[in-house]
Amino acid sequence: MLHLYFERPVPAQRTGVIDHMAFTARDLRAVKARFDQSGTKYELRQQAGAGTWQLFCHDPNGAKVELDFDASEKP
Repeated sequence: MLHLYFERPVPAQRTGVIDHMAFTARDLRAVKARFDQSGTKYELRQQAGAGTWQLFCHDPNGAKVELDFDASEKP
C-alpha cells in the first residue's frame, strides 16, 4: 500500500525514504496479545469514518509498520 499525501502536509518528523508500510491483517485480539506478551510497544486506534482498526509499531530497524484489521473485529 502506498499512502500519498494530498489533503494534509507531509509530517514534520520524517522517518526516511518511506513513512510507513501498511498490511491487511486478521485476528486483532491474537496479534494484540502477542505484542502485549512480548512487551512490544504499539499504538492501536480506530480510523474515523471507515472504522478500520490500525495497529502501529516499529520493526527492529525502526521502520513504522501499520497493521489494518476489519472494523468488525474486537480489540
